This record gives sequence, C-alpha cells and structure tokens, in this order.
Amino acid sequence: MANEKRQVGRDKRLAERRNEHRSRGKVDFVQLQSAELFALTSYIIEVGGAIRIGSTRDGGAYAIGIYGFGEPFTEYCGAAESFPDFCDQLRSDLMDFGEVR
Repeated sequence: MANEKRQVGRDKRLAERRNEHRSRGKVDFVQLQSAELFALTSYIIEVGGAIRIGSTRDGGAYAIGIYGFGEPFTEYCGAAESFPDFCDQLRSDLMDFGEVR
C-alpha cells in the first residue's frame, strides 16, 4: 500500500516535470561535465537499476532512461534547463521511490 502511494506520487511528479520540459535549442554532450550525472548514475547502479543516456531525435533534450524502479520510463531535460539540477531532482525522486524491483 505504501509503495503504491509512492508510485502514484512519483508518477505525478514525473508527469509534471515532463510537461515543464520544452525544447529551447540543442543539447550538447561535448559541453556536458556533470558530477550530478555521475551521482545519479552511481546511485541507480548501486541499488541494482540501469540507466540509458541519450538525446531526443531532434536534439532538443537529453533523454534519460531509467530501469528497475517499476515500469521503465524516460525523463527529458531540455537544452534551456539546468542539467545538474535535473539530475539532482531525479535522483531525489528515485530515492523517495525506494527499492529497485
């Protein structure tokens, strides 16, 4: 029951974040140097999950695929957004979610 409530809360937060992320420019992996991405990746791997890092077809957003926390899902971070803040918030949301399934 508690896990179901966490799942609903996580799904709602993630859906709200998806709606906020609109493309404004192109993402640039060459310029991306993020300790926060390392922390996010390390956390996901440490708890037994998996992560996929790429970009949208139009290049307007980073696409971060998450596996192991219920159904697989992809989060998007637009070019105009702070990628380090995005990684910190996503890691926080995953930590709230709890165990990997």
